Amino acid sequence: MDCRVGKLRFSRKESHIIGRGSNGTLVFRGVWSDEVPVAVKQMHKAFNNMVVISKEIQVLMQLTKTDCPNIVRYIDREEDDIFVYLGITLCDLSLQELIEDSRNAPKLSMLDSGRLIRDMADGVFFLHTNNIVHNDLNPRNILFKDNRLLISDMGLSKMLVDTSFTFTHGPTGHGGYHPAEVLKEQRKTNSVDIFSLGCLLFYVLTSGGHPFGGSPMDRAYKIFNKHQPDLSLLQGNHAAVDLINQMVSHDPEVRPTIRQVLRHPLFWLSDQRRKFMEAVHHASKKKPHTYLNHFVLADGSKQAFLVEGWDRSIDPVLLSKLKVKVTLPYRYESVKDLVRCIRNSIVHHQDILLDTKRPLFESQQAAWSYFDSKFPTLLIYLYRQLSINPDPTYLADFY
Repeated sequence: MDCRVGKLRFSRKESHIIGRGSNGTLVFRGVWSDEVPVAVKQMHKAFNNMVVISKEIQVLMQLTKTDCPNIVRYIDREEDDIFVYLGITLCDLSLQELIEDSRNAPKLSMLDSGRLIRDMADGVFFLHTNNIVHNDLNPRNILFKDNRLLISDMGLSKMLVDTSFTFTHGPTGHGGYHPAEVLKEQRKTNSVDIFSLGCLLFYVLTSGGHPFGGSPMDRAYKIFNKHQPDLSLLQGNHAAVDLINQMVSHDPEVRPTIRQVLRHPLFWLSDQRRKFMEAVHHASKKKPHTYLNHFVLADGSKQAFLVEGWDRSIDPVLLSKLKVKVTLPYRYESVKDLVRCIRNSIVHHQDILLDTKRPLFESQQAAWSYFDSKFPTLLIYLYRQLSINPDPTYLADFY
């Protein structure tokens, strides 16, 4: 490495270039303090407003001193007569390379997609908590290091409109990751990032897909003209469909906040799903048996959740044993009673025996998994139904 500026050391040889940006910006593989591997971002003073960018850098360095494992850290700043240099976290590759480069398929197959989407959501939560809108989230700006994803290029971000500081750069763009209000240069809020994050969740969960399909230009056209997203690649993942459909809404007011995103069932572990069913059971105890039977459609009409009695979906042997264990008979046309049945089966799983010694369900998780397989849309249905006015006693922790 033949170049040294302050504590930063790097080489400008082509083989050491790991990224290129606008206004002549280059990113090199380098070292900080002769021992810490970093990415060295070189920005040309003549092509950038350095008075404003210096303030930007100061904000980013102060921000990323806070421990956030899903944001690249801005480690140091140096300059000479021509350039300003930033030392930032050196990562292995981008999310785009991880998913689209077939050479990374073995690595990708060993990663938990649920963990990856949580990484991105946690990163956005950190930014929004600090009143920063990234404004350019896309697969190239999400980086991979130590089996986790980190958000990078906050220098392309913007502070929220009602704060005193705004970053200078606008979005560079990666076709289909900006909502219509960005394409139309309208007022931008943190809901811009929610739209982009929704596209990124889809991208990870479908190994490279996009809610608006096609080429980058096709996606931008569909978003600009408010076409509906196609989430069919998520078939069977009802939680993902529900959340991403809200996140990529063309109406910024419909998109959830990042707090609401992180509280959505898509991010729940099995234990939290079981606890939710328990909470719904208690919240609906004093309600009529028809309480949860219908949901309201967009035109105001009602549609039943159950198309037939729920007993028809349950193994007859299991059903016969479940009926014996209750004092109040189940109504098979009642969603409320279905919830009660599931809750009782989970809580008392050890008492439901195939014979005198062997339980039908070996654990609470086994009981939940059985009913979840029989009624795969029930959890999301209940979550959406009860989100309008969640019971503060039993359901506050889930919304």
